Amino acid sequence: MRIPWRAGLAIAVGVLSLATAGAVGGMAPATAATPASAWSAVQKSAVQKHASPGATRYRVAGVLNGVVAMSPDDAWAVGGAGHYDSDYGFISKILILHWDGRKWSPVTVPHVSYGELLAISAVSRGNVWAVGYVSNAFDQDVHYLVLHWNGKTWLRSPDVARFLEAVAVAATPREVWVAAATKGTPNAFLHLTGGHWYVVPENEPPGLINDGPAGVAVVSRSSAWAANNYLNDGTVYSLLFHWNGSSWQQVPDPMPDMTVYGIHSGPGGVVWAVGVYGLPPGGAESMRWDGHGWQTEPVPGVPFGAQILQAVAFIPGGTAWAVGSGSSGSLIEHWTSNGWIQVASPSSTAPVTMTAVSAASASDAWAVGWFDGSGESLYTLILHWNGKTWS
Repeated sequence: MRIPWRAGLAIAVGVLSLATAGAVGGMAPATAATPASAWSAVQKSAVQKHASPGATRYRVAGVLNGVVAMSPDDAWAVGGAGHYDSDYGFISKILILHWDGRKWSPVTVPHVSYGELLAISAVSRGNVWAVGYVSNAFDQDVHYLVLHWNGKTWLRSPDVARFLEAVAVAATPREVWVAAATKGTPNAFLHLTGGHWYVVPENEPPGLINDGPAGVAVVSRSSAWAANNYLNDGTVYSLLFHWNGSSWQQVPDPMPDMTVYGIHSGPGGVVWAVGVYGLPPGGAESMRWDGHGWQTEPVPGVPFGAQILQAVAFIPGGTAWAVGSGSSGSLIEHWTSNGWIQVASPSSTAPVTMTAVSAASASDAWAVGWFDGSGESLYTLILHWNGKTWS
């Protein structure tokens, strides 16, 4: 299992108290060959005895990187199921979960096995997109993956380029944007429009050391936003890009020291971007596009240097949720007319990372991620908002 893209840097540098030695070791790439037959043993060991924070509802060794909620009986979560073996290293398989109103259940993908899904976006019950990468059993031969749910089954979209990973997706009834990572070259986008996929360059400035896309958000056919992270003298920083209907162009960033981890669009063309100040451990940061310009929005809560926001999502009605990690566990913020307000989340003695959030209504939202259940293993985590509390 590879380090999830949104938290890779944070884990590597020991963000907060969450990036323990176990968490770092538990997500390292495989260093030894892992035969396919070893996977059965991994599955048998997936039921864990470690106390988890809150009601996980579905727990296996692995991580969850994306979630989308459409109604009380329809939600999806994606990631990778994996386990560390002292002899073979790591094994990671595609993990897709569906919520039917009663329970979370795994859903198989025909002809797709090893790899990990990093993001998901939904248009309707019969039109859902998930992206990530596929690999062999040794976490080698990595190639981007785009999956589509047509209401009956998950199908793999045809490859149109040699990208390393597809790390973010934003879907509308008329088009789909996918942010793709490349190895040693500028990032690019895959654009599905008119029934065909196209490769669209990002037009990033030359000479930058690419650290991967942070996300993409669609406002209209002539307006979309994306953030990319770059390395400069050991520091990670983000650049903002805007789609004007014909090309992606860099735009001025009101928070040049902010590392963006999540971006999402909502009603009225409003767009949120969340992340962390500078190289972790820094304080959680956010900024909002109101249709005319980007505005910084302070994130209160735990002290500076002890929090990070990984994802943001609009709530039907105009407010928003943002999730991430704090020194005492998961960090959950709610946007109101008075700004961001920290909301209580289940306490945990285990390090927690929340990576994604989605709301079907003001009283129905899901947040996903993982917690460190032991020195070498991470386990999936799912939290639900019922209108009053997260559990």
